[in-house]
Amino acid sequence: MHKIAMFAAAALLASCAPVRNVFVISGNIQALPDSTEILLYAVRDDGLMQVVDTALSERGKFVLEHPLDSAQELSIVARSLGSSLLTVYAAPGEKAGISGDAGNVMLWKVRSRVPGQREYNRYLENVWTEMEEQAGLREESDSLRNMLYGMDDRGTDEAKELQSLVLKLREQEDSVVKVRYGKTLDLLAVSEVSRIFAEELSDIITMIGYYPAKYGEFRDRAAEQYERLSDEVKASPEGRDMKALLSVTDRVKVGDRFFDGEFRDLDGGTHRLSDYLGKYILLDFWAFWCGPCRMSMPELKSLAEQYGDSVNFISLSEDPDEQWREASEEHGISWNNFNYGGDLAFKLTYDVSGIPSYFIISPDGVIVDSWAGYSEGVIRERLGKFL
Repeated sequence: MHKIAMFAAAALLASCAPVRNVFVISGNIQALPDSTEILLYAVRDDGLMQVVDTALSERGKFVLEHPLDSAQELSIVARSLGSSLLTVYAAPGEKAGISGDAGNVMLWKVRSRVPGQREYNRYLENVWTEMEEQAGLREESDSLRNMLYGMDDRGTDEAKELQSLVLKLREQEDSVVKVRYGKTLDLLAVSEVSRIFAEELSDIITMIGYYPAKYGEFRDRAAEQYERLSDEVKASPEGRDMKALLSVTDRVKVGDRFFDGEFRDLDGGTHRLSDYLGKYILLDFWAFWCGPCRMSMPELKSLAEQYGDSVNFISLSEDPDEQWREASEEHGISWNNFNYGGDLAFKLTYDVSGIPSYFIISPDGVIVDSWAGYSEGVIRERLGKFL
């Protein structure tokens, strides 16, 4: 009996003891409407984000929790305040406090003892003035765009004036972003190399790679900091992406010869784009999570059945194998269905910054048309000009 009582007492004490590996976030946001849904995201093993906790605000306050075995980067979204993410560095058993105003999630401030958060805050504080200015410009621009979208006739003088104002605000925002990048690169140059260092550098290099006309002026400075990374980081997927983003300076466009690449099919076989010359090629960049990509599938299927003798239809996915296979089966992709493995150099060379993106390549290998986005009938219309 004594032994049973002892075990019962131990179990009771264990149930009352706090769970030490839970990371707790307490928010106190000024003017946050009651019942605002706050979502906490973590990155899964496959690289996708999943919701790990939710809370409804009450008098501006909310609490989120997530059990952890090791340090991890989390993200917070306030559903009614747009899609902006707030980065939070978490560690088992630690706590974080969040403060700010309801207007912009990205301007909420996170305080904790987690080393990663303290280091990340150092980079944020370095450019906080620019972040506030950028947020103000973005808010004003979004407001004007909403007014523009609500107009039935966008050819009026009023609509044209709104379009001009939006363009000017975008140019101002670009200028502010350039100041941010310059100040961040200055700070990186005098900081120790760390995970946060690499993430800050990666953010800038990504923008250089995808938008060289805007941010190419920072390429040499970013490359200098890239060289400070360890060989291990350079060899990682993120490190290889940074190298590709810095090294790819040429983009193919209409009138240029196609850029070749190697892909694999669902059975593991390899293919090259050059294998399909001799006919027109319709090249389609897509992914399982992309709504417009999924919408385009019936039209691609119809066109492949109708013009398969004169056109090689090639859909290129960068999805993980499981999602790629499931989506391929769901949409009944019977034409050439390949995965380019997220080869960033290939993607950048085709200047693909959004999907779906399409390219029409002539039988002798010249790009004769390209566009991004999908609306019903657009593929048939663009392809029909060459058939």
